[in-house]
Amino acid sequence: MGDVFDTIGNWLLDQAMDDSELADTLCQLAHRLVGAGVPVARIKIGRVMLHPVIGVMDLTWEAATDRVETETMSREAVKPKLFMSTPFGQFTLGKADHIRADLTCPEQSKRFAVFEGLVREGATDYAAWGQMGSESDVRIALPNYDGHLTQGIAVSITTKRLAGFSDRDIAGFERLLKRLFVSVRVASERYLARTLLETYLGRRTGARVLNGKSARGDGETIDCVILYSDMRNSTALSQ
Repeated sequence: MGDVFDTIGNWLLDQAMDDSELADTLCQLAHRLVGAGVPVARIKIGRVMLHPVIGVMDLTWEAATDRVETETMSREAVKPKLFMSTPFGQFTLGKADHIRADLTCPEQSKRFAVFEGLVREGATDYAAWGQMGSESDVRIALPNYDGHLTQGIAVSITTKRLAGFSDRDIAGFERLLKRLFVSVRVASERYLARTLLETYLGRRTGARVLNGKSARGDGETIDCVILYSDMRNSTALSQ
């Protein structure tokens, strides 16, 4: 007989099939985990992007605000130091696929700078996992990095419960990982497709193509006005 984690896992696959926004999926996932008795105070998802501008995208849900904050870092801004000094970077470098830290232990809390910030916010336990892909894709996404990198997804969970996560909490979350990673990948690649189509075809046309209007003969008639003018020094102004 399935339990609540099986129910959450099936829901994650439904989210992937429904093309749900990743921020909405993350927020609902947090609510379902809390409802299942997993005392998550923070969930963070990181993704290396094959995007024209974005190199890395992070989404963070925190119980204190019950909001998802999305941050992006440009390809040019991604430096080797980022990967050497963060848990996500350890996954991307292929140095680990799971990190666990007792944040009440001074030695463990000093391992990464992010741990010290979490401790100040009252966190007691940290667990993270990474699912990596091919190296070549990352070399395209992050041309400034010369080392060995792999494309992939990372997720971390944090709690403020004094006893930390239980074995049941960790085991239940690990059962969700593959389905969560599938959902994240589908959502992030749909985001990439939407961005590229809007960039090269325009927002209106790109959205129509993404929704299936791409067959030969598909189109629509619109009313418009075309303004043509010859302005002195127009090239300089346009740039």
